[in-house]
Amino acid sequence: MKNIRNGIILSVILSVFYLFFIAGSSAFALSGKAVFKSAGCISCHTINGAGGKIGPNLSKIGSKRNIAWLRSFIYNPSKYFAPGSSVSLNGKTYTVIMPPFSRTLSKAKLDVLTTYLESLK
Repeated sequence: MKNIRNGIILSVILSVFYLFFIAGSSAFALSGKAVFKSAGCISCHTINGAGGKIGPNLSKIGSKRNIAWLRSFIYNPSKYFAPGSSVSLNGKTYTVIMPPFSRTLSKAKLDVLTTYLESLK
């Protein structure tokens, strides 16, 4: 009887662990999709066929850039590319017009957004 009770308690603990740490991290990344839309990223960038064509397709950005780079670039793109310059990516040339989101995106939203983008592989 004691072994059954201990097994049930262990099952409950593992379920809670799963909900908060594993499923919770997926939910955190998914909420980044909402930030991607609300911050206006979707008007210029495409993810999985949805969005604008002005900027690069970000469908697999997480396999190309790490989260630190994404955070830094979104926060201050001119650190990497001069505004108005041309950049070629995957055979396409883009004019750099991305605004710095340091003025409009909170750190919490930036973290959620970059976690989402980094998950795209």
